[in-house]
Amino acid sequence: MLRHRWLLGLLICLLVVESRFYTIKRFGVQEPYMDSFGEIDHYRPIVKNDWALVLANSLRPNNEHRIVLTRGTNIELFLLDAK
Repeated sequence: MLRHRWLLGLLICLLVVESRFYTIKRFGVQEPYMDSFGEIDHYRPIVKNDWALVLANSLRPNNEHRIVLTRGTNIELFLLDAK
């Protein structure tokens, strides 16, 4: 039927990713909301290069939806954005 199904799949994936980026660009805000202010305490050890405390904070059990991978991504983005 379709000789290049992988190309169709790739185009659909690109469409989905691009639509998500457009939605974030159109409706996203850069202001902290609700519990975003609590993340400041997670970034202070990074600035002080206390990586043992960063790891301890990332692995600490809590009652939130932020898992280790999400915190790791936030740390990486913070490091990439550091000036």
